[in-house]
Amino acid sequence: MFDTARQNKLNAELYPESDLCDVAINERAIGIDAKSYTSPVTLALRLNRSIGGLIHYRRRILAVSDRLIEDNPSYISTLISTLDKKGDPASLEVMSVSSVIDFLKKMPYANQT
Repeated sequence: MFDTARQNKLNAELYPESDLCDVAINERAIGIDAKSYTSPVTLALRLNRSIGGLIHYRRRILAVSDRLIEDNPSYISTLISTLDKKGDPASLEVMSVSSVIDFLKKMPYANQT
């Protein structure tokens, strides 16, 4: 995801500020955190306690491994249905890593070099 962001001339940072998230775009505009929990319920319960460093970003994206989704096609829907509907967990956008990469490729350039 980081490499794709940089290739598309986005202002991307890997593990910003001691790992608030995995990839930050345009400083605090977008935070992307990749997760590879086998169980979507376990991940949701953890996120219901705290979304971690993503709290510091305006747009909060949770990227789930494509492999997990291939193995469990209902992974994302189960995760979303288990997340709290109020508070910080409700602010998360959940998508596959490949969907995040597609999203990054379509973003307008942040820095023309």
